[in-house]
Amino acid sequence: MKHALTMLAVLLVSACSGPFFYFPGGKLSGPEREIPEFYDIEDGTHFIELETLPSTEPYSVNRNGEFISGLIYIDPDLNAEKTWYANLFRDTMVRIKVSGDDNVCRAMDKKETDPTILEKFDLSGRAVYQLVRRH
Repeated sequence: MKHALTMLAVLLVSACSGPFFYFPGGKLSGPEREIPEFYDIEDGTHFIELETLPSTEPYSVNRNGEFISGLIYIDPDLNAEKTWYANLFRDTMVRIKVSGDDNVCRAMDKKETDPTILEKFDLSGRAVYQLVRRH
């Protein structure tokens, strides 16, 4: 029975292109566009799907994004060994999907240095990255 449940879980996860709950996925699906200059969304924490290494080895995870004045920030735990976080150092290009939007947005991560933004985060063991338009 345990073997059957494990196989079912593997099949469900492999059938999805994007992340599935806590399981990472591959390439996100949906119409693609550039990330908007600003999101018309209430400030606070909103669910996003984040895809790293989109042009070579797509790897996607479910994350919370912090929306501040229409901009998206992520704050990874620097002490955790996370594949998606290590991927940000290999390639700054990412793709995201914001909860409730079918579009996949092309973006890049940029380490945040603005003290007025950084003060909004608990920085103990964390870094803050803004998701911005690609150059």
